[in-house]
Amino acid sequence: MAPVGRLLPAESRVGLWEFGIALDPPRDHRVVLPTAPLTDAHRAAMDAAVGRLAAVRTGTGLYDTILAAYIAGRDAVEAGVSNQVLIFTDGRNEADPQGITLAQLTAELRRAKDPARPVQLSVVAFGQRQEAKLLGGLHGE
Repeated sequence: MAPVGRLLPAESRVGLWEFGIALDPPRDHRVVLPTAPLTDAHRAAMDAAVGRLAAVRTGTGLYDTILAAYIAGRDAVEAGVSNQVLIFTDGRNEADPQGITLAQLTAELRRAKDPARPVQLSVVAFGQRQEAKLLGGLHGE
């Protein structure tokens, strides 16, 4: 199978985050690879970064991270290209006492929406957990 960086078109801009509660305090996410044009060097850096990803037992902070990723994507929109935020998760928003709820996430995504800077939000949830099914109702765009 081809490395992730080789599957995307040349005009892509890609960044990579990982997330967990207070992973980069006060944020529940850490930028592993800043968003940048998908040059050969950035493709290689992305492939290497993906290879180093490992699960960390922190709790997830999922809803906070989805909102932060959507806002970051919206603020980095480029005209003439597809602007997408893609989240891979088991769907669990666990053990985050200061985190937002699903209802708050939905409301905040609606508030963050800007028709002049459209972003497609996609959440890929692994597993059959009920929590993953709840994410099906998110509408970031």
